[in-house]
Amino acid sequence: MSDQHLRPEPGESALAGAAQEDFKPQKNGNPWEQRHELGWRLALWRTCKLFLVRPVSGYDGTRRRGGFRGPLIFALIVCFIAAFFAELFDALYELAIDPEGSGNLGDILDVEIEGERLRGIEWLPASMLGATSFAGCFVGLLVGIPVFAVMFPLVMLAWTGILHLCLKLVGGLRNSEAGFEGTWAGICFATVAFLPGVMPVIGDWIAFLWLGLLQAVGFWRLHRTTRIRATVALLIPFSIPAVLWLLKLLGVFPIEPGAGP
Repeated sequence: MSDQHLRPEPGESALAGAAQEDFKPQKNGNPWEQRHELGWRLALWRTCKLFLVRPVSGYDGTRRRGGFRGPLIFALIVCFIAAFFAELFDALYELAIDPEGSGNLGDILDVEIEGERLRGIEWLPASMLGATSFAGCFVGLLVGIPVFAVMFPLVMLAWTGILHLCLKLVGGLRNSEAGFEGTWAGICFATVAFLPGVMPVIGDWIAFLWLGLLQAVGFWRLHRTTRIRATVALLIPFSIPAVLWLLKLLGVFPIEPGAGP
């Protein structure tokens, strides 16, 4: 069959032509879904690069019924790495802009206690070797990781449920073969947006905007819906508090919660 037979007739609408677009995923899945063949580190690297640079291809290659555990593990690893480097870079940024330091390591690590400035070379070795400091870091690490591992899936599950309901409301699931798993995968693989967010100052804004874009692309491709429906479904959870704030600003809700008569 020639290419002319595959082209829409002049009388067909653009929507009808778009409906013929191929949304079928590759059989093997994206690189993370091939982690057992590629190895975890290589699969993680290729998946992050793919979804950051070519998200449409990334979601097209994602299995429609890929389960819940694989995408969740990917999101957990990516968010943990992003959080670690974000804290590290923020600390380095704060040290770099220290107005009183000259830029060398000794001055950067200086601290001020009760009006007296202590040089970093004096307090740093003692603090690093102190049993209390070491125990505090160790306990914080032991407590922080399990709490993160428990709370993160719950937050992701709640957010997926909200957006899946919004997709249902706007008709974004009419042609979907992925169901709830598709929404879950769209959100989990979109967490690569947190990696550019490790940059100080502007990183949070970049991560927020890129995260929304990747989730919209994921819903569009995995659920075989339109760009508009995917975007509207994503904006609904943010529009409700925005409308309430606007009504309060206009005086519709002049009484503060808990205020007396």
